[in-house]
Amino acid sequence: MLSYSKIQKKISRVKSKLNKDQRNLHQIDISRNFLLKNFGFKKTNNKLSENGLKRIFNFANLIKKATHKERKKDMWNLITSDQDHLDLFEACVSSNKKKFLNLISSAGKTKLVYGYLNRFSYNDLNKNDDYKVKESMHVIDSLVSFSEFSKKIKVFCPEQGGWVVENTNYLSLLKKNFVHHKKEIKPFISPNYAYGLRIKNRFYGVKDINGLYSAFKINNILKNYKIDNVSEIGSGLGVVAYYVNKISRINYYIYDLPIINILQAYFLMLSLGEKKVSLFGEKKFLKNQVMILPYWEIFKRKETSKTLWFNQDSIPEIDKSLSEKYLKVIMSNKKCLFLSINQESRNFNGVGTHQHTLGDLMKNKKYKLIHRSRDFLRQGYVEELFNFK
Repeated sequence: MLSYSKIQKKISRVKSKLNKDQRNLHQIDISRNFLLKNFGFKKTNNKLSENGLKRIFNFANLIKKATHKERKKDMWNLITSDQDHLDLFEACVSSNKKKFLNLISSAGKTKLVYGYLNRFSYNDLNKNDDYKVKESMHVIDSLVSFSEFSKKIKVFCPEQGGWVVENTNYLSLLKKNFVHHKKEIKPFISPNYAYGLRIKNRFYGVKDINGLYSAFKINNILKNYKIDNVSEIGSGLGVVAYYVNKISRINYYIYDLPIINILQAYFLMLSLGEKKVSLFGEKKFLKNQVMILPYWEIFKRKETSKTLWFNQDSIPEIDKSLSEKYLKVIMSNKKCLFLSINQESRNFNGVGTHQHTLGDLMKNKKYKLIHRSRDFLRQGYVEELFNFK
C-alpha cells in the first residue's frame, strides 16, 4: 500500500503539472505561501548626485539637437511615443529635477519600463495574488534554469523521471549563482515597483537572472576570442551591460532609442557608479566603462577593432529596414562576431506588419554560423553566434 506521504507527493506532482505556466520550462513544487512571503515590490530612495542628474539633462539636450530623422515603423517606436516617455524627456530637456525624479521614482507603475521588467503590469500584480504567484514562479523557473546552466544543480530530465523540481533551497541558489571569482555580484538596481525576490537588502527580478546568463555567455566568448569591446544594439535598461561590467574588464557600447538612453543612463549610473558610465557627447571614455549612445551613432563607426556585437530581444521587433542597416555595419568589419539571442515567431508587431527573423536578414549574405542552439532559460528563444570572415 502507498503511504500517506507518497500519496501526498503524488497529489502535489499532479497539482504542479496542472498549474504549470506554459512559459516556464520546469514543473516546480513550491508553496504559494513561500512565494507571497518572499516576493514583493521594490521601493527605495536611491538617486544620483546633482552632477549625475546634470549630466543626464545635458545628455538629453544634446540628443534633442542631434535627433536623427529616421522614418521608423516598429513596436518600439510605438511604445516610446507614449506620454510617460514624452514627459520624462521633457523633464530632462527643461532640467526639471523635481518632475524627473517623481517620474523615475515610480517608473515601475508606468509605461516607462514596459517590456523591460515583469510579465504582468504593476496594477495587475498589485490587485491579484494569482498574478503575483505566476510572476514569482517565472523568477524561480529562470533561477532553476540558470542553475542548470551553471552546473549548480542537476539538469532535470523528464525522460528519466526527474520532471518535478522539489526540495530546493532557492535563496541559497541565488547566492551560489550571483558570484564571480568568489566575490558576490550585487543585483542591478531595478526601478521602483518592479516585482521580484527580496533577500534582506537585495532585490532580484527575472531580468537579473536573464541578464547574468547573457553576461556569462558573452564572457565565455571573450575568453575564446581576442575581443576589444562589446557593442549592444537595444539594451533595455542596461542589465546585461551591468553584469558584463561586473565579470569582465572590457569597454561596452550601448546603442538605443534616445528616451531609452535616458533610462539606461540613470539606472546604470545608480548600479555601476557614475564614473563607470560615459554618455553621448562626453569626451572622457575610460577603460572598462559603459558608453551610452543614440542608435544613429552606430552608422558613424569607422573603427577596425575586433567587436563582439550583441542583440537580445529586439532585432525581430525593430523596423526591418533599420535592422538591415545595423547588420550592414556589423558585417562591414570582418574581425567582428555577432551574438544574437532572439525569437523567430514572426508575430504581429503592432504597427501593421509581422516581425522578421534574423534568418530573413542573413539570406544571401556571407557569414559563418559558429553556433546555434535553444536558449537555456526561455522557450522559443534561439542563440546564434556568427563571424564574417
